Amino acid sequence: MKQKEIKDTTKCLSHLFEVLNQKENKIIAIAGLSKNAGKTSFLNFILKNIQEPHIAITTTGHDGEDFDLLTGLKKPKVFIPPNTLFSTNQEVISKISPFVDIIEKTKYRVIGFPLFILQSKTELETEIIGPSSVEQQMNLANDFIRLGATKVLIDGSLDRKSIVLSPEINSLVIVASPVFGTMKELINELTYIYEKTSIEVNHDYQEYSDVVLYKLNNREVKTGIHSLINHEKELIEILNIKPESIFIPSSLTDKVYQKLKNSFFSFKGKVVFRNSFQIMIKYEDFKVLKSRTHLYSIVKIPLTTFVINSYSANNNHLDSEILRRTLREYFSNIDLLDIQEPFF
Repeated sequence: MKQKEIKDTTKCLSHLFEVLNQKENKIIAIAGLSKNAGKTSFLNFILKNIQEPHIAITTTGHDGEDFDLLTGLKKPKVFIPPNTLFSTNQEVISKISPFVDIIEKTKYRVIGFPLFILQSKTELETEIIGPSSVEQQMNLANDFIRLGATKVLIDGSLDRKSIVLSPEINSLVIVASPVFGTMKELINELTYIYEKTSIEVNHDYQEYSDVVLYKLNNREVKTGIHSLINHEKELIEILNIKPESIFIPSSLTDKVYQKLKNSFFSFKGKVVFRNSFQIMIKYEDFKVLKSRTHLYSIVKIPLTTFVINSYSANNNHLDSEILRRTLREYFSNIDLLDIQEPFF
């Protein structure tokens, strides 16, 4: 490694832990662009280095199992520091019972089996399991906080039910690897994420509304539209009356976008989403939409760091140094770490 890269990495690591250790950053999501991106490896690095005595860990699925159910690849166990709260099921408890205390049985179930909150008596490596819905994940995170956790780490993924859609997330780390695609595809996707997190925040609407709202002549009008799917005609009618702004609580998909794009382009008011990650159209379409529409988001995505992993479970590995240097040139305004660097 060159001296400059060492300085860059040291600076990024220092800033990352400075952000994570801030008192107000209680719930931290580590989300991958794809499966096997390296989330668990990075989570373990955080757990071994963060200066925080009251940590809790959960996941949006199942982490630390011996082998991935889809690929059959061996997976790393989750490192659990002493006195850490975490969630798992009875089968896992039977393997680690001498090293944990059962704190409580939760109301959440995964594949029909209840989840338990445990506290580690000592350092161990094991499996963690969490509920699948965003609502239950956030409820569990708040259960951990009620039990004394000052930091909750959630291992997740970026999909249509992503944990980052929750406004309660205080910090977001994105982990990416060539499993997602080529160097160009990685750059495009991370650029897309960065641009979505940079959308300007709007405070005209309440984030908890579950229906389309719009403001006409300074008066807020509530509709009965919960989703854009199968309601494109109604939305076009609303846009045609030229309100000052419109609030959209649901996702904008490629199929819906194709029906609405001309109306969006001619609309001069504000288009406000609850969360910019609800914009799920192709990146090329997003760039056009952003250039021709006044896009806003109620919830600010708290993007903290990009983490890259040049190793690929699909064997389409990339050169670590080339990947790291290339992405740092593209993303000079955000911290970027490489889990293949010697620091890890």
